[in-house]
Amino acid sequence: MEWVEQRGEGDIRAMQSVVARLWSPGATRHIGDLAWERRHLPDRDRYWTSVVVREGGAVLGFASVAADGELEIVADPVRPELAGALVQWSLRTAGGASLAASVSDAEPHLIAALLEAGFTERPDAPYFVHMIRGLRHLPPPRVHSGVRFRASRGREDLERLWKGHQASWDQSRVSLQSLQAVTSTWPYESALHIMAEDAGGRVLASAIAWWDADNQVAEFEPVGTHRDFRRQGLASGVMIHALHLLADRGARLAVVYARGDDAYPVPQKVYARLGFEVAARTRTLAWAPHSHGPG
Repeated sequence: MEWVEQRGEGDIRAMQSVVARLWSPGATRHIGDLAWERRHLPDRDRYWTSVVVREGGAVLGFASVAADGELEIVADPVRPELAGALVQWSLRTAGGASLAASVSDAEPHLIAALLEAGFTERPDAPYFVHMIRGLRHLPPPRVHSGVRFRASRGREDLERLWKGHQASWDQSRVSLQSLQAVTSTWPYESALHIMAEDAGGRVLASAIAWWDADNQVAEFEPVGTHRDFRRQGLASGVMIHALHLLADRGARLAVVYARGDDAYPVPQKVYARLGFEVAARTRTLAWAPHSHGPG
């Protein structure tokens, strides 16, 4: 096996190739959230340290350690030794600093590798649920007085979409330049970047649907509503608009991730009303140096 270490956002396409090959409804990652995750931060060039593992031209897995101690691992389960080796690489790379990994309970080989390396589960940590729905029997498109739902026109809409994103996320770190980087990252399509706009062109809600043609599955990431226009069905409206577009191109499933804990319950309720059902949930496992020092 060939191990290639990388700094910054890493080889996104290589990572996406193994994510797509291993994808299932309960998988921790989709090619879309990987694209969003790696490109939306202004400091992405120094945020991640990664390793990509290849054999015979195929990507078998990867691991990434973030500046804040977040650990991400994807490993082919048919190679049982790989997950453990990636965990050990991550511990060496962290240099004794604390690490935390959020892993789907549908990927027990990753959980087992983390536990074997001395990680412990944190049952009280925030977690995400993986929600899916089929593309049949969709709700009808939403109609709101004074609001139009449409796809992005690309560059001419970028600044307004960024301002809409800033108004939707109180602690957003997304810059105009990093959003532009997102829109230049495969498999982004402006035709699946849906917005709700008022008569003056202000973006009231938006969502990106990331289309995985190989698996015929699209993921929504991110979905947001302007803080002054919440609880009006606008996020649902942009998602329904996108779902109809996806159905027209033959999509099999749509997936969205939502917080599952009681501290942030609204998005999960919104998605459930749109017909999304929980397929899996994440579990947080953490490693701390004080729990592995001299006895």
